[in-house]
Amino acid sequence: MTTNRFTELAQRAGVHLLLKRDHERLDQLFEELLGALEANARDEAMRLWADFELGLSDHMDLEERTLISSFSAEDQLEANALLAEHGLIRATLGQLGTAVELHQIRAELVEELATVLRAHARHEDAILYRWAEKALDGAARKDICRRLEGPLRSSDVPSLAREELTHV
Repeated sequence: MTTNRFTELAQRAGVHLLLKRDHERLDQLFEELLGALEANARDEAMRLWADFELGLSDHMDLEERTLISSFSAEDQLEANALLAEHGLIRATLGQLGTAVELHQIRAELVEELATVLRAHARHEDAILYRWAEKALDGAARKDICRRLEGPLRSSDVPSLAREELTHV
């Protein structure tokens, strides 16, 4: 599928769906990471950790630059709450990253991150993504599509195509 076809499908599917799909992609990476850690597959765990950390950081950067910065004019308190959650996630990522590198992972830290991420995803879905679907202009939508194309392209495009057909 060409870049233009992906962008066309992504824009028709909507920002809300794209961002939710990226959450699903990150959740899958996290589950794969947990499996590698449980299997004591250190090289695989390090590779998955790098992919997960970069993917999650990029996702939060996208939200902060493209969504939350605009959303703050609508609801400063909620925008600040989302940014605070991002701060907590980054702090937990830092702790977990160090533990992964030192091969001293603690189950409670992994569980803490999973709990925080799931609660944060629900918060974003309920507030930020619904707002974005209605409020973002075409340039912002196109930017989100462009930035999520790489991460979502490989395995998720077919499901995106099916999903968008039900929303048009």
